[in-house]
This record gives sequence, C-alpha cells and structure tokens, in this order.
Amino acid sequence: MKGRSFLLGFFLTFTVLNASTVMANDINGDKRIGLEEAIHALQVVAGMVSENTAATCTDGVDNDGDGFVDCDDFDCNGVEGCGTETTAQTCSDGLDNDGDGFIDCQDYDCTGVGGCGQENTPAACTDGLDNDGDGFVDCNDFDCGGVVGCVPENTAATCTDGLDNDGDGFVDCDDFDCDGVEGCGTETTAQTCSDGLDNDGDGFIDCQDYDCTGVGGCGQENTPAACTDGLDNDGDGFVDCNDFDCGGVVGCVPENTAATCTDGLDNDGDGFVDCDDFDCNGVEGCGTETTAQTCSDGLDNDGDGFIDCQDYDCTGVGGCGQENTPATCTDGLDNDGDGFVDCNDFDCGGVVGCVPENTAATCTDGLDNDGDGFVDCDDFDCDGVEGCGTETTAQTCSDGLDNDGDGFIDCQDYDCTGVGGCGQENTPAACTDGLDNDGDGFMDCQDFDCGGVEGCDQ
Repeated sequence: MKGRSFLLGFFLTFTVLNASTVMANDINGDKRIGLEEAIHALQVVAGMVSENTAATCTDGVDNDGDGFVDCDDFDCNGVEGCGTETTAQTCSDGLDNDGDGFIDCQDYDCTGVGGCGQENTPAACTDGLDNDGDGFVDCNDFDCGGVVGCVPENTAATCTDGLDNDGDGFVDCDDFDCDGVEGCGTETTAQTCSDGLDNDGDGFIDCQDYDCTGVGGCGQENTPAACTDGLDNDGDGFVDCNDFDCGGVVGCVPENTAATCTDGLDNDGDGFVDCDDFDCNGVEGCGTETTAQTCSDGLDNDGDGFIDCQDYDCTGVGGCGQENTPATCTDGLDNDGDGFVDCNDFDCGGVVGCVPENTAATCTDGLDNDGDGFVDCDDFDCDGVEGCGTETTAQTCSDGLDNDGDGFIDCQDYDCTGVGGCGQENTPAACTDGLDNDGDGFMDCQDFDCGGVEGCDQ
C-alpha cells in the first residue's frame, strides 16, 4: 500500500508540477514524495496553504509557495517563533517569541527586561517568585542580600529607619527583634543615662534627655560636660557658664593668663586650646622671644623653658650676644647674659685668652693663650716646658726633648757637646746620630771609635 501511495503521489505531482516545486514539499526530507506530501504540494499550488502560524512558520517548508520559508516569509512576522523576546510584553506573554526554546524570563534575551532577571528590589524579593530564574526565591536568593524585606531587624540602624527590614510585618520598635536595641528602650536608669546612647530614640542622649533629669549624674551642672551642653541641667534657670555652679569649671574659665594658656585645656570653651586661642595672644608662653624687650623682661615669652638671654632665640638680640671670641672672653662682660663672665663662661672654653699656657704646643704657638700678657716662653707658666728650657745638663742632653727649642735634640744640640754622653763617639747613639760628636772630623761609623759598636759592626 505504501509503495502504491508513493507511486501515486509521484505520478500526480510530477504530472501537474515541475520537479523543483515538488521537491520543495519533501516535508520529511527523505527525498521522496509521499501521498500526503503530494497533496500538500498541490494545495500549495492551489493557494490552499498559508504560512502565518507557529506551525507553518517553523516547519522548514515554503507552505504558501511564495519562495520564502518560515521566518523569512513576511507572513510570519509577529508569529511566535519568528519574533524577538526583548520587550516587557514579549517577556511576559507566555510565548517563545523568538523560537529559541525559552519562554519569557527563562530566555536570556529577557534578562533585565520588565520583571525578568532582577531579584534585588523589595518587590522582587518578597513576591514569592524566582524572578531571575536562578532557582532561588526571594530572600533565599543572594541577590536579595541587604534588600529591605530580607535584612535582619535587630540593630539601632534597622530599628529606627521606618522600614520593615526583615519583612515580618512589623516596623522598627514594633518588631520584637528590636527589643533592647538602642532607640527602642527607655532612658531612665543610671546606666542608660550614661552609656552615650539614645536608648529611647527621642534624639537626646544621656543627661540631654529630660527623662534622665535627676538620674545618676544628671541634674548637676558643675562638670565640663554639663557646663557646655546648652542645657539647664540642674533646673535653676541658668544654663552652662551662666550658672554659678559652673564657675571655675573648664569651659567657663577665661583663657588669658600664663596658667590657662599653657595647661592644655580649652578653659573658655571656645574651641581653641592654649596659644591657639586668640585670648592668649601676648600672654607669657604664647609670644616670641626675639626682641630686645622680650629678651630682657625676665619672662619666658615663648614658653620653651628658657628666659631672656638663656633662650637661644635671643642670641645676638639686645644685650644677648655671643661669648666665644678672644675679645668677648676677655672684656670683663657677660656678653651672652648667661650669668658667667669671660673665661668662667663655658662658651669661652678653648678660646685664646682662656687656655692654660703650660704645654709644648701652647708655649710655642706665639699666642698669649691664658691672657696674662705673656707669650710662650716669656710666660712663667712655660718654665720647664719643652722648648722653653736649656739643654746643657746630662739630663736635658739625654731626655729626647728639644729643651731649649732650637730645633736640636740632646747630643745633636751643640750646647750638649762634652755634656754627659755627648762628645764621645763610641756608643750606638753617638755612632748613628749623624754628628761628629767627638770633633775628630769623622762622623758615626766612619769614626774609628765606632768600630765594633752596634750599628757599625757589619
């Protein structure tokens, strides 16, 4: 029977239609035309088939014979499977408008369109739907984290924001989760009136809250805090510094004395401390010490612990000079005002005029080092010092020093000739000193007297 149907269909169609038209209706793609396909081909030719339904626009056949197949046929415009799925309407009509097998929000083309793909708003996170199609609904969806309706309501912030953060139908302090949270309690105990919190949520903290009047430390106006809070804490009709109880309390004390301008406190409560307060201008400790007046008034004007000339800022100012030169260290004046005069001033240490003159160096430098009016060997302090003595004894001619300062030491000095060991050329010293010690015209090892003497025995 099947063979006869095929032959019949083949005969009918090829009798009436050309080959290309026939094969365009090979619906099942087996390259053979069956009876049903033949009938369909004849219907197409007869204009009995239209191409404007989801079925005919997605079957791969040119159903209406206009030369256009499926979605390429203008008749399929707007038909499900031949449209786009990118608008709020097409993403919510329950149809697979673009024929990709996904409907509405399940289609990635709808992501972010209409109600699709967004599960991060109070509405989307509380509607019982998996709006973004990720398998998680409402607060169970990570995208809803932090969204009103999915936020724990148990902090000062969430219990006073006017929102039902956890979506349980109760807002702020009406939510049992807010019990005991700041802003949802009472402010009537010593603890709640001194914890720095607005426990009852009325906008006033601790003693600033009238509920705390007379509680704990509230109701006393004699502390820096109570004297600067703008409240009549003790109810006597006087506020802060106008209240006699605040007399002498920090914040109510004039800041214009050396004491109040250097104590590290904002005594007058104007927001400026010590020398930063304009009231302290010119007060001792808040000025400068750089003028003749401030360097001689007996005050520590700049507050650095040093007074007048003792302050390095006064160096060279007025009567405060430098005492570190030969002239200032020998003029009989206290040039730097430190209470010490001339060589008694440590600044003169090492200055010519204040240096002992009793060494070979100071007794031969041409200076009056000790300021006594005598220079070098003319100074009695140089007596016996090398360079200021005589070289004429056995001791001075053998001590290795130039005792008379003539540039020659011991036997090399003619003053020692014939003295002690000098004048004999028969010792290691005399045979190696470069002198004709015995005056025989022969020097050192050239002198027969040096024969066999150490240094001449080679």
